[in-house]
Amino acid sequence: MKKLTFILIILLLFTGCSSNVETQKITGTMEEIAGSYVEDLENQNTEKLLNNYYYSEEMEKALNETVFNQIFIDLESKFGKWIETGTLSIVEKEAYSILTYRVTMEKNNINMNIVFDKDKNIAGLNYLPVLEEAISETEIKELEISFGNEPFILSGTLTIPKGDGPFPAVVLVHGSGPSDRDETVLENKPFRDIATYLTDNGIAVLRYDKRTFTYTKEIDIEHFTPYEETVEDAVLAYEYLSNNSYVSSENIYIIGHSFGGYLMPKIAKLTPNAAGYVLISAPVTPIEDLIITQFEYIFNLDNVVSEEEQSLLTTYKTYQENIHNINLESTLQHTELMGISKDYWLYLQSYTPQTEAKNINKPLLILNGERDYQVPITEFNNWKASLENNDNVTFISYPGLNHLLYLGEGTPSPDEYYTPGHVSKDLLIDVAEWINSN
Repeated sequence: MKKLTFILIILLLFTGCSSNVETQKITGTMEEIAGSYVEDLENQNTEKLLNNYYYSEEMEKALNETVFNQIFIDLESKFGKWIETGTLSIVEKEAYSILTYRVTMEKNNINMNIVFDKDKNIAGLNYLPVLEEAISETEIKELEISFGNEPFILSGTLTIPKGDGPFPAVVLVHGSGPSDRDETVLENKPFRDIATYLTDNGIAVLRYDKRTFTYTKEIDIEHFTPYEETVEDAVLAYEYLSNNSYVSSENIYIIGHSFGGYLMPKIAKLTPNAAGYVLISAPVTPIEDLIITQFEYIFNLDNVVSEEEQSLLTTYKTYQENIHNINLESTLQHTELMGISKDYWLYLQSYTPQTEAKNINKPLLILNGERDYQVPITEFNNWKASLENNDNVTFISYPGLNHLLYLGEGTPSPDEYYTPGHVSKDLLIDVAEWINSN
């Protein structure tokens, strides 16, 4: 089944394994198992790969000798010979652990990702080319910083342009869900791209690890709201910059991507002294309705809605109805509300961002990609219809850009997020020029 949230890479490209041979299985820590597994991948030892490891049920069904042979052919044709297995990194995502080896290949380096479930079964395998990072063209400083209120102190990076300053500055505010300071999606790091370009052009940038990324286990899911998820920390980041000696306190801008842009009118209300605000790929449609639209779009990409997809869609439409009818007396749990608390939805219930944005009297820049299926161009048009009479607002849309602000072509789909890229330079130029002109 096609997936709405591409971040669930735990399902990955190849799932399953089958074999009737009884052999001694590799055991130990996940690191030990992964080390043996990647060695067998390097040596193309199909027999051991099939028989010597514990797999999830899905992996058992799908992997076979033909699949592994195809992996080896694909690796060599795209990346050349395997030269050296390098460093290991580990990322925890809900009930899964992703162990990633940086592998030096003849033509291009790759990240080899081995996914384990909570029982240390191998539940996924994929490999992605290592994306060359956006390189600064000038000398900049990168400072590791922290800010916020106990118990949710956040870590971040403040990039400082070359020169004496004080500099105009930007706070980058993430989209929905757990996200690190680079807003990493697979191999893509759009916030790092934005920070690098803006800093090269004389603008300091603060990006930070989101509260839901850093404190997943500490959050009270039944009482969590968008204020705690996004608004409060964006305001605290702005206040941190206001007291930073590198920064011109009168020239601080706040940029919100996706859900961060959706909530910008609330952030703006609490940061009235900010110099301006940028909304990128920001929706106006209520989130519970937009999620249904995204499901329907993805399920219809192949022009066939399977029974499983239809069942999931029906379930989420029930959740959608629950959210529409929720009130203070409702006893519905987060499991009946798209996995999100009643308090969360009540916070957004009467919120219309395009209406509240009319009260923003500082410069406002609204941007959207025209290939964005998550926040389609119709959302941008709704912003424009609501605010086009406000002389403080600038609107720009970009043919070819998707939700990550990367250039693409053809029918947009989650698959393209697996292709490494960089934020469009045209968009970056527009943001830098707009900030510097203000």
